[in-house]
Amino acid sequence: MTTAYLNEITRQLTCFASFADLLNAPGNYRPSIYLAKGDIANRAKYDLVNAYDDAQQMRGDERRAYVTTN
Repeated sequence: MTTAYLNEITRQLTCFASFADLLNAPGNYRPSIYLAKGDIANRAKYDLVNAYDDAQQMRGDERRAYVTTN
């Protein structure tokens, strides 16, 4: 995944302006992602969750995205 793609889906799915802003959010913030059956945005949501979790793990940060489904 490219930085441009991660920035784009971050802006679409969160209130953050960039993926880096999401990773460095203050206050132990972690994103909550809702995956709904048939939601066409699910691919982007999965991409964001996986990229977020991977990046935080690589940084040694224990935060991971919270994912819920219906």
